[in-house]
Amino acid sequence: MSALSATIDGNRRIGMVAMRSGTDAAIATARETGFGLVSVNNIASPTGAIGYWARDIARAGLIGIVMCQSPELVAPHGAAEAVFGTNPLAVSVPYAVGGGEVTVLDMATSAVAYFALVEAQAQGLSIPEGVAIDEHGDPTTDAREALKGALLTFGGYKGSHLALVVELLAGALGGGAVLDKRASRNWGNVILALDPALLGPPERFKEQGLKVLQRVKDARRAPGAPELFLPGERGDRREREALARGTIELPAGMLPALRDIARGVPARGIGGRL
Repeated sequence: MSALSATIDGNRRIGMVAMRSGTDAAIATARETGFGLVSVNNIASPTGAIGYWARDIARAGLIGIVMCQSPELVAPHGAAEAVFGTNPLAVSVPYAVGGGEVTVLDMATSAVAYFALVEAQAQGLSIPEGVAIDEHGDPTTDAREALKGALLTFGGYKGSHLALVVELLAGALGGGAVLDKRASRNWGNVILALDPALLGPPERFKEQGLKVLQRVKDARRAPGAPELFLPGERGDRREREALARGTIELPAGMLPALRDIARGVPARGIGGRL
């Protein structure tokens, strides 16, 4: 630990709780010094969508970078077994165009999210070609076989090398396990918050950055191409629509599963009715 950094031991508790503490610490340190680096390790459950934490950093007027390691779910490019996790990374800036508040890139380095396999299996759906292999290392579109095997990275060797970077920074540097991660229940995370004032007036960064974002939005589209979305823009739009509507859409079968879970939770632990 230093004036610029800290390490938080999650004590094998819920990952989201530990990440809340880590994000708050990174923001507080960056506000004081301009730079806040926090590692969160020894957690026993997923951290949730890491864009949530990056968005909080951006809402504080800072630049956020978050990387998370996870258990063996993804095969390196050319391998027939899982070594990496889905190893997501998120980057955020404190401004946006198109009605948003901040701009957040939140992406897994796997071809699809792990939950996409779970959801496809639950609904009896096939998965796209080229996103997973079975336990023998052969390509598969069967979600059940993919869950026995491994996901693939996006973009071939490029996505694989990016997953490796997350593994090194969030895992090896962040204090997570690097061998037998699933059994260890010690998954590493790194949270970085930067004050744009370190390199000049924040107003200039925002002004110039908005020009870049708007230029992308206004770029001439290829024939038949849909609307050009910036990172997080589509999700932010759906969030605003859901808030205005007062309801959210759930995949078929999820609500009964949530009700089954809720039946086992004490009444005081449920804030609403399912």
